[in-house]
Amino acid sequence: MPHGIFTAEGVWFHTTDALLREFSPEVIDHIGLERLLREASAWARFPSHAAIWMLLIFLLTATTRQATLGTLAVYVFLAIFGPGLVRPGGARLALRFSKPLFQGLAYVGALSFLAADGRLGATGAGLAGFVALRWGGVDAVLRPLARRAPGMRQTLPAPDRTLRNLIIRYAMQQGIHTQEVADMEAAMLRIWNYRKSGKS
Repeated sequence: MPHGIFTAEGVWFHTTDALLREFSPEVIDHIGLERLLREASAWARFPSHAAIWMLLIFLLTATTRQATLGTLAVYVFLAIFGPGLVRPGGARLALRFSKPLFQGLAYVGALSFLAADGRLGATGAGLAGFVALRWGGVDAVLRPLARRAPGMRQTLPAPDRTLRNLIIRYAMQQGIHTQEVADMEAAMLRIWNYRKSGKS
């Protein structure tokens, strides 16, 4: 059994091209598999990318402590509830705002302004926060905690729920029929369990 699809963004989906075409052929034909996976990957990473942008805004408008706490709150909220909030338009927007060059230029400008204003603590926090969020350090620490939030334990990992929900939302938007969601979840779960058993 295959381990699934691993994207360039570092997101693992426990499904295959063939299974996606089997469960939602009209959505895949209409949207395109590559585009669907890009958008789902961007939304799966949205907690980190949203936190990157919110940290910048908070540092420019609040104290360093408030900015740090606010950014962590944004991350945790989206890590918990993000898969259920995905929408086609939101996924496309997340894809645009996830570009590293776009983020990097914004941070260079904002941190240069903060340094020139003498706010060296905010400058350091912004640089450290950008690296930790962009390189997955915050993900590694907080995402496992978010998975253990009361009432939020799910059968499938967040990226798989994101992909499933995005397919459903595209189908609803286009009036396209999709097969039973339970079948899609069961197939993802089989691959996920197979991958976990391979690690043990």
